[in-house]
Amino acid sequence: MSEMTDHVAEAGLPAVAALATWGSVWRAGLCSPDDVVDALADVAPAHRVVAADPDAAAVVDLTAAEVGTGVLLRAVRRAARLRVLLPAPGDTLGLTGAPLGSALDAGAVLVLWLGDLSDEAVGVYARTVGPGSVTWTVRSLGSVVRLPDRDLGEAELLMKEAVRDATALLTRVGGIESGDGSASDLRMRLAARTRTEMLDVPPDAGDRVVRVIGQTAQIAAILHLAAAARPRTGLSSTGQGSVESALDDLHRTVRTARMTALNAVVAESDRAPRR
Repeated sequence: MSEMTDHVAEAGLPAVAALATWGSVWRAGLCSPDDVVDALADVAPAHRVVAADPDAAAVVDLTAAEVGTGVLLRAVRRAARLRVLLPAPGDTLGLTGAPLGSALDAGAVLVLWLGDLSDEAVGVYARTVGPGSVTWTVRSLGSVVRLPDRDLGEAELLMKEAVRDATALLTRVGGIESGDGSASDLRMRLAARTRTEMLDVPPDAGDRVVRVIGQTAQIAAILHLAAAARPRTGLSSTGQGSVESALDDLHRTVRTARMTALNAVVAESDRAPRR
């Protein structure tokens, strides 16, 4: 099954990224709750929270009187540990059943572990439900293994290689010939798509995090143009299969690097003395 999705164009990944990184910085006392709310408002002005099951509702103390960003802040504050997971077919990251299906559909899940010594967790998913409106779903996940954090330096090296591979792929499928065929047109389309793919992280996230986030946005933009150009190419069925495989490999690299960079911000905030 292909990894190719367009979740960044929806709110799922950008919303989860903003809540995880800005929420972690707030947990460490390095920003105000208003900063978290503002970051979420940049993704979408309206936020609503629902619970998929009674246990999840009890964990976040969800009531009908308060169903907005205040619930999200409280959930992040109460968690013993949190991490962003970006599962994909064939790489489920420990999720199973309905929680996995929700994560695959939304493109991202923020996992909130309930205790320092327990693997019991709830997941928070975001979905666009209309112009400027996001619905968050809190779901009990059961036991979720705490995976070790990946190395950010390695992710940055992989991104440098992936930029070259993605550019070569775009040339191969004829993406450069799309639009009006000019180099300036391609640069404009790449710049516009890169802005769409960019994830918001706190300004103090660190230079390496910012670089990796920027590189993933650039590569995802190239892959978007390459996928759009592919149906217009005259490649053979074998050539199309080769392109499909290359697209999947690069999407997997982008997904892993994004997860690594976002969780690097969360982990660094966890190490900071609480203020």
